[in-house]
Amino acid sequence: MDEEMDEDRIRMDEEMDEDRINFDFEQLVEAKNCLLRVLSVAEEQQETIEALVVAEESTEGVDFANCKGALSMLCANSSSNERLSSRVDKHMNELRERCMSHREDTLNQRLALLTILSAIFMPLTLLTGIWGMNFESMPELQYEGAYQKALFGMITLALCLVYSFKRAGWSSH
Repeated sequence: MDEEMDEDRIRMDEEMDEDRINFDFEQLVEAKNCLLRVLSVAEEQQETIEALVVAEESTEGVDFANCKGALSMLCANSSSNERLSSRVDKHMNELRERCMSHREDTLNQRLALLTILSAIFMPLTLLTGIWGMNFESMPELQYEGAYQKALFGMITLALCLVYSFKRAGWSSH
């Protein structure tokens, strides 16, 4: 059972490397819960076997000669299962942390893009708001080609902001 879970862990690890965006996190949670159940059983078996070993050493009237080999094998197997389960548990935790880290990176990239877009469109929105006010005396509305000049100025401002973000390395997301 532990080897099967270890194979599942390796398979999930490979799946995450291939397509980290569409990785099924529920599959990881399910495998972790199964591992915890196996680890619980292995710990209980270990305690039972240790109790049998102590009983064998302290019993004077009962002969455990035929069981010594089996008890030592059971004890070794139980210890091995517990160690393997602990290793798989550690790897599952690392896999979960990698998954969460990938999701946080994706979210951070999206937020960075939204921040850049907001920084570009905020001054344009301000200018649009100012020129959209209904006042009777707005001298720049009377100039010939004012609309084209304002539009050109807004596009130039947006392009300058995009260029400065690219130069600063912010748009690499």
